[in-house]
Amino acid sequence: MEAERAVQVWSGWFEEFFASLAWVFGRVDRRRLAVAYLKALIAPVERKNGWQIAEYAGHASPDRVQWRCHVAGGGVG
Repeated sequence: MEAERAVQVWSGWFEEFFASLAWVFGRVDRRRLAVAYLKALIAPVERKNGWQIAEYAGHASPDRVQWRCHVAGGGVG
């Protein structure tokens, strides 16, 4: 199917793009969290809140997602 092929192409591009940005994150675990977070944001997740994003990313709780957002936002909010 054409849609499946498009998803494969896009997925490959996405992984290559993040591999080129590996130096920005410093550690592999942080890069993986960023990849999972972005994939959840563009996925057909009904609501884009911490719990559902964490669930989509395979986390048991939203703690890591919330921590990442807190750090990225400079601790504001």
